Amino acid sequence: MLKIISVLFYDRTDECRQYFERQFNNDRHNESKRKMKKLINEIKAGLHLAPALLIYIYILLGVLDLTTTYLASPDLQYEGNWVVKKFNFNWTDLIIYASINYLITILFFVFSLNYLMDYYQAKNVNYKNLFFRKIKFFASIIILGLFYSHFICECHVILNNLLGVIYLKGERGVLKDISVYYMNRQKYFLFYIQYVTYIPGFIIAYIKLSRIKKRAIIQVSSRDVDFMEVH
Repeated sequence: MLKIISVLFYDRTDECRQYFERQFNNDRHNESKRKMKKLINEIKAGLHLAPALLIYIYILLGVLDLTTTYLASPDLQYEGNWVVKKFNFNWTDLIIYASINYLITILFFVFSLNYLMDYYQAKNVNYKNLFFRKIKFFASIIILGLFYSHFICECHVILNNLLGVIYLKGERGVLKDISVYYMNRQKYFLFYIQYVTYIPGFIIAYIKLSRIKKRAIIQVSSRDVDFMEVH
């Protein structure tokens, strides 16, 4: 009798365990789907704030950077990127590294735009999370500044690479003379792209932030008017 009871109890316990495991897996799966859906919605919202042409040009600049780098230094001997030198990248490594870098930069840029819009549209703020909201707010502004700075930097890097191609392979002429003049002063170029380009980048970020704030205020005001009209 005890044996029968124990067997029945064991079977019932095993069924319960399997049931709760299925429920747990379903809940975890649903939670993953909710997080993924939220992530996709945030990306879509951010892309509405980021001009598509800006993203396309940014990607094009990355392709031109790699192309002009190849023309100037096929063996990457003259590549100035410290990561390439440190880890002794070949072209496959460099393309993978650049692709990941650009993808992450674009995603952070899009998420920052979306967060800044949500920040200005928020009304009922939980003051317990105010500190972290401020941190994310300032981090988003910094990301905007870095994105626009890198955008400007890439334009100058491409020009630098083209002058390098002319300097190494060009024939005598005006462009050759310009490239020689530039290469003799290239030591200032690294300082320029690392520090000076941040100034216009963050100025553009400030202008973009002002536009986001203005747009958020207009949308909130419009929703308030619609709510009052309904009620």
